[in-house]
Amino acid sequence: MYFNHINNWIQWVPNNGLSSPQNIKAINNYGIELQSNYEYQINQKHAVDLFAQYTYTRSKITAFDANSNVVGNQNIYVPKHKANFNLQLSSNRISANIASQFYGQRFTNNDNTRAVKPYFLVDLGLQYQFKETNNLKPLVFTNITNLLNEDYEHIAFYSMPLRLFEFGITINYK
Repeated sequence: MYFNHINNWIQWVPNNGLSSPQNIKAINNYGIELQSNYEYQINQKHAVDLFAQYTYTRSKITAFDANSNVVGNQNIYVPKHKANFNLQLSSNRISANIASQFYGQRFTNNDNTRAVKPYFLVDLGLQYQFKETNNLKPLVFTNITNLLNEDYEHIAFYSMPLRLFEFGITINYK
């Protein structure tokens, strides 16, 4: 659980493609963060790792010079609800994971009359770790980001990428 009272909060507000600073006289941020991690070693070669996180945030404007009608409203771009979940399966040198993220509605103005819609993303990953040879430890990986091809905006009017495929090799030298 947390609580922060902030005086003279400077917030950058997007406006027609440019951002400008805005002073919010006072703001209260409070909420709760819950997190759980569970690791299970099936045997010496196989493991399962589960991770879950939930955050509730109330970012409340308590004093505002320009417009007293916004007092009590949620601060812009701060979702009340946010959650993450990750499942990873490992077997010897191969691992696969599925990760999901949920972001609740986020208001884009202090009047709380405009908002970007909530979104839910799912990502998949697969990697293979080669045996170390001559102090080199190569890793091959592939990821699919936004598996469900969700059309979403993290900031209003700035669309985020749809499904993305990524392939790569990482070589660590010891």
